[in-house]
Amino acid sequence: MKGLVSGSLFLQDIPGASNGGALTFVGPVSLAADKWFLGGDVRQTRMTFTIRGPEVLSGATPTGVIEMDLGGYNYQILALSTGMFQANATMNVPVTNPMTGMATLTPTSVPLPFSSVVNEPRFDESLVPRIRLAYVELNWGMSQNVLRVGQYHNLLLGMIPGSASHIATPLGYGAGQLGWRSPGVTFIHRFKLSPESNLDIGVQINRNSWRDELPTCGAGQVAPAANCLPNAVSVGEASMLPQVEARIMAFGGMAAMPLPFYLPTKWQVFLVGHWDMKDLSGVGNATLPAPAMGQTIRDTMTTYVVSGGAKLQLGPVLVAANGWYGQNAGNVFGHIFQMQDLFRPDISGFGAWAQVGFGITKNLSLWGFFGIDKPDEAKAKLAFPTNARLQNIQIAGQLAYTEGPIQIAAEFIYVATQNLVINAAAMTSTQLTYAASQPVITLNYNF
Repeated sequence: MKGLVSGSLFLQDIPGASNGGALTFVGPVSLAADKWFLGGDVRQTRMTFTIRGPEVLSGATPTGVIEMDLGGYNYQILALSTGMFQANATMNVPVTNPMTGMATLTPTSVPLPFSSVVNEPRFDESLVPRIRLAYVELNWGMSQNVLRVGQYHNLLLGMIPGSASHIATPLGYGAGQLGWRSPGVTFIHRFKLSPESNLDIGVQINRNSWRDELPTCGAGQVAPAANCLPNAVSVGEASMLPQVEARIMAFGGMAAMPLPFYLPTKWQVFLVGHWDMKDLSGVGNATLPAPAMGQTIRDTMTTYVVSGGAKLQLGPVLVAANGWYGQNAGNVFGHIFQMQDLFRPDISGFGAWAQVGFGITKNLSLWGFFGIDKPDEAKAKLAFPTNARLQNIQIAGQLAYTEGPIQIAAEFIYVATQNLVINAAAMTSTQLTYAASQPVITLNYNF
């Protein structure tokens, strides 16, 4: 058993996307006054359970891994008997004012139905768990072959920026970093280039995924609630095709003064590709809706991504960078998390991030980070006609002290998101940049 216990306190001057301190993008939200608020976050805390067994299948060592943290959706499901009520404007009753004699219609209060999702002030102190990883690994050590079956990180996550406070939702999400985790099969073969250098070639086949509230109902489909995803079958799964990824990664050398957050190697370089296809009409629907004037309808949508990154450490200086270009990459956190449906055309674009670390002493390190996600502006405006995120930038600085399992860090994170907002009634559009600042202090204990 191993894991991480993490606690952060942060200030922020505008609400942003993601809960707690996991600031990714902003807007369109604007505060005129009384902007700053104080928050705290313990959702990075995680537990990892690993069980290793005896050799099987001609020398393979089996290992079972389960990892959980506190980053799940923190909704409360209330039953009918809880005594919670809400106003129901469809059941108005006349109420007479005894002073004026005038009658007004007042909404009645009705009990919330069974399985109603609500929020209340104590949710931040009653965080729910979330499964991150759950896989079985077979490792043939002598032949350098590794097979993982279950939920594991996408191969797109060849490297992530270093941050003490942004771990589960790392720096760069929405600004140059791609990758998630999905149930599937991962195979990696390692080649020894030298006593200190290795070359890994990996392939991965994962369950497909996409937005789970799309599309709207078509002929022959019965809506279970507010969408047409019978039995929780997403439009990714409806395609009957998996997500496919392949990666080649080389790394080697041991740094004389390893810095935190990264592998202790002197260098690392990788290239990875991703492909999948969606059935945008969903499962059980063979009839597409009629397009409106000037609108196009398509049933399938292709996602592709090419991503690469590198890291180099020379003495106390570490430089890392990652970049990607792709199409319809919202499900792997590209294009600032924007996803299309069967009415909206393809969207393409790029993202990139870079980070520099400097070891002041053996324990003290200073870090700077810059990341950007830039969808093609013309395509983004077409894909999201009422509101689109056209660009997102993250800038961060960090001073970290690491001693054994303890890490103390002070960070400052700045996020600026350019949004396109269209007023259909006035036939006007405005491009506005909304920005958020977040100073944060963190104490982590790794065990």
